[in-house]
Amino acid sequence: MITGTRSGSWIAAFPAGPALMRLTSRTVPSEPTYLLGIVHFDCVPGVRARLLNGEIEFHEGLTVTKYEAAHPDDPALQMHLPAGENDCLLCQSNDGPLTEEHLWSEWISNYLTSHGAWFPQNRGFETAPAGPRPPVLCDDCNNRWGSVLEGDVKAIMVPMFEGTWHLDRAQQERLAVWATKTALVLDSLNPVRVVPRAVGHALRLGHRPPDGVTVWMSPFLGTTRALAASSSPLHFPFPDEEPDPSRQPNAFVATFTVFRVAFQVLINFAVGELELSGGRPDVEACLMRIWPTEHDRIDWTSGPVFWDHTLELLDRRIHD
Repeated sequence: MITGTRSGSWIAAFPAGPALMRLTSRTVPSEPTYLLGIVHFDCVPGVRARLLNGEIEFHEGLTVTKYEAAHPDDPALQMHLPAGENDCLLCQSNDGPLTEEHLWSEWISNYLTSHGAWFPQNRGFETAPAGPRPPVLCDDCNNRWGSVLEGDVKAIMVPMFEGTWHLDRAQQERLAVWATKTALVLDSLNPVRVVPRAVGHALRLGHRPPDGVTVWMSPFLGTTRALAASSSPLHFPFPDEEPDPSRQPNAFVATFTVFRVAFQVLINFAVGELELSGGRPDVEACLMRIWPTEHDRIDWTSGPVFWDHTLELLDRRIHD
């Protein structure tokens, strides 16, 4: 969407990213600005050139737009910071009460219990995992957007639980969206959140993991860690920087299992590309990268797998 002057002397295009707008100048012009239309973001420079050349005519009934300075505490100016306790992890709204988001969705526990699973709790056993249910999503993101996502993921993952399956790019992307959302919930369970609110906002806005997110997946055939999760903040040193764990985190990693599937999500929120190297060949051989997607199709369960006793190697691969 673009707004600006009729002449093209000043143009604002949005969204240019999570809660970001791209301007031709930070100084709002004195002449009136209007809602000019909707164009592909890459076409904005060409549209402006045509406006400056007088090649585009508008009718008289254009909607007038106004711009005001944002308050310093406006979340839109703090997208580099984690979401607040009263903010939705995805859309960042804080207009109403937040709803509980199950780390393990009900369809997962229902599937496992229908196949004879029992989950230890204290001294006894229960027929479904209680799991953490933090209040982190607004009603719309949880019960509308989230419900559709869970339905899509269930249709993909149940066949994966039950045997060989082939994943096309669209299915890989959908699983990556779900895995990234799960990583955000895991971050919210830590004593201090570290993932910038821009990540959740971009995930909700674009319906795909944003830049800086990498998602891997592997078959998992363990019997005692069918629902397990760990997460931690990380600091990756820049090329001219000495490693120092005490520095401010610039990345976050989450590793978790869902019955026959193990996921690992790495969220890099430093400026610049992150390059991983030096991993153990036996660990790397088990992994399939599903975001950013590499292959039009991957064959599920066609290679090495993780077990209970090797899952820690996956958990440690990023740290090491």
